[in-house]
Amino acid sequence: MSDTVYVTNLGGALGYGLTGGYSVGQTLAVSATNSQNSLASKTTVTTSYATLASLSLAAGTWLVIGHASVGADNLSAALAQSGIFGLRLFDGTNAIASCHGSVRTEATTVSAQLTSASIVGVVTLASPATVSLQIDGSTTLAAYHQEQGSGATTGNATRISAVRIA
Repeated sequence: MSDTVYVTNLGGALGYGLTGGYSVGQTLAVSATNSQNSLASKTTVTTSYATLASLSLAAGTWLVIGHASVGADNLSAALAQSGIFGLRLFDGTNAIASCHGSVRTEATTVSAQLTSASIVGVVTLASPATVSLQIDGSTTLAAYHQEQGSGATTGNATRISAVRIA
């Protein structure tokens, strides 16, 4: 029985994966191409399919993941607002994936109740393209770059990530 396992060009042409041989006791180095971006600041959304965050991706097959933290904006204590929103992953021509959610606020509160939504899709790009996380709001909504509430310090509440899978 040999202590060496030979792997021939498993993903090597794509710039990741395994190539060559491996002997017992060696550490395998495996890496994957990935990219991520997040919303820079709170953004009020009043238009159809506004871009929240985007990535420039090379040709290939990508697993794309988007996440948005959304709340109603421009509230008054006397008015209850609810907002239905749509999220989509968009490659500039086609929707890769889409989903819907809603935000509800109570008439007795001044601040919005937040909700979040995540979306996942796989896209094969024949050439480099920009892939975006977009939101479509039926009422005035806000997408948040930072989680809201006590101790919130990270700025990635609304983000897009991609991992090259082929």
